[in-house]
Amino acid sequence: MLIPLNFASTVFHETDSYGSMSGNRTWNGMVSLVYSGVADIGIGEFMVTKERSEVVAFTDTVGLAW
Repeated sequence: MLIPLNFASTVFHETDSYGSMSGNRTWNGMVSLVYSGVADIGIGEFMVTKERSEVVAFTDTVGLAW
């Protein structure tokens, strides 16, 4: 069953990095896109670090067993 939803989406392919903090305490990569509000969510194989969790929220880890 499909329920029509009234929203649009844009997909960003951030290939630079998941996100790290530079010397001047600014973020790059996917963390920067989420932190700045350019993106609402980031999906990837993020390593949850103390620094990242201070600026963006993480969900519980979801994994697949092959």
